[in-house]
Amino acid sequence: MKRMLITLVGLIVFCISNLAFASSSTFSDLPSTHWAYAAVQKLADAGIVDGFGDGTFRGDKNMTRYEMAIVVANALTKEDKANAENKVLLEKLSAEFSKELTSLGVRVKTLEDKDTNSLKFSGVARIRHEWTKNPRPLVPDDALGGDPYYTGQPTDKSEFRTALYVFIDKKFDSNNYFHATIGNDSISGDTRTDSSIQFEEAYYASKNSNFEWAAGRFIPTLGKGLLFSAPYVDGGKVSFGNDVKLTVYSGKKTDYTWLLADTQFKLNEKTNLSFAYVSNGEDSATGLDYYDSKAVGVEYTGFSNINLQGEYGVNTATNAKAFNDGKSPKGIYLKAKYKGANPFAVGTVGAWAGYRKADNGFDILQYTGALNAPNNWTYPAQGSSVNNVKGFEYGVEVTVAPQAILSVIYGDLQAEKVGGLGLADKSQKFLISQLTWIF
Repeated sequence: MKRMLITLVGLIVFCISNLAFASSSTFSDLPSTHWAYAAVQKLADAGIVDGFGDGTFRGDKNMTRYEMAIVVANALTKEDKANAENKVLLEKLSAEFSKELTSLGVRVKTLEDKDTNSLKFSGVARIRHEWTKNPRPLVPDDALGGDPYYTGQPTDKSEFRTALYVFIDKKFDSNNYFHATIGNDSISGDTRTDSSIQFEEAYYASKNSNFEWAAGRFIPTLGKGLLFSAPYVDGGKVSFGNDVKLTVYSGKKTDYTWLLADTQFKLNEKTNLSFAYVSNGEDSATGLDYYDSKAVGVEYTGFSNINLQGEYGVNTATNAKAFNDGKSPKGIYLKAKYKGANPFAVGTVGAWAGYRKADNGFDILQYTGALNAPNNWTYPAQGSSVNNVKGFEYGVEVTVAPQAILSVIYGDLQAEKVGGLGLADKSQKFLISQLTWIF
């Protein structure tokens, strides 16, 4: 097991060293007198440019056109924060470095968004190898039929998994839009695999100043991910506020009617707080409830190139207590991440370490698999959950080609209680190696 992990990490280091050499020798220098330096410095002063490499904008030394294009690519991801004047600067920079941006795989949104009558398509493709020492038999996994009470599982501890998700967006005007996600997630060579393509999301939304409403199918995003993630709900969503933003979902999933709420509050420039709530009411057939959960989270970005976040929650649902000797099960998740792989900048890397601990019953239907997703550019991973488990996990990622990220995640986890939910062994170790394409 250790030999496999060392080999994978060695492969990533080899990729990084070769990519770094290639990037420094392919693109010509950009003279210090070029107007782009002053333009990017103005964007940096406005908080739209975070920096390059070590966290600082290298305005005091010559940069290659490739390096400047990376800065511009990062700035384009924050275009929504730019005022009218800075949007003009972004468009000029995009035109100047269009060739380099194309080689990085970056689309110039400012030019594409001028046509509001067309549908826009983008997506994520993924191939991954999953190794689990003791696969859990109770997993609400779409690739295994999606039934949370499904008791079968792949006979092998080692599986290949493929996924393809296509995002469809239609912008009617500046306030009204439509979004949908169509996809498939399957386990290779498994006859039980549900290979059908289905709508993961499909909703219409309308904005009015700081208020937005939407109706359709959603994949809710709450807090830092401790309470709820991958399963969709059919219903409605409202969100409002600016400095303090509240989002509420209400809808159906299987036999449950869900109520979910998320509050995001920026304490200062470097600290963000979140509050999340999940309730599934009672099963219409059995009268049982599994979720009455609350969580508080915090994210801190005050250290250069490091992101710190954590979340603590408790589930007071009656049936959740039954799995935890009558006590309300609790859960916690902590994570520290260094830098991060940018799919639009070849050679960028990231690494992180995390800790999770949850009592039996905290997430009984195992809906929080997204916590072991490698980064924000992937569809939430299916796999290890935050229920009846504790331990550390580690990850590393690198952009090995334009819009392609290679990542490895290792979880050194243990079950809190052997025998619960069919767990026959305490060890819950897993290893995921994954290649993700953004298009």
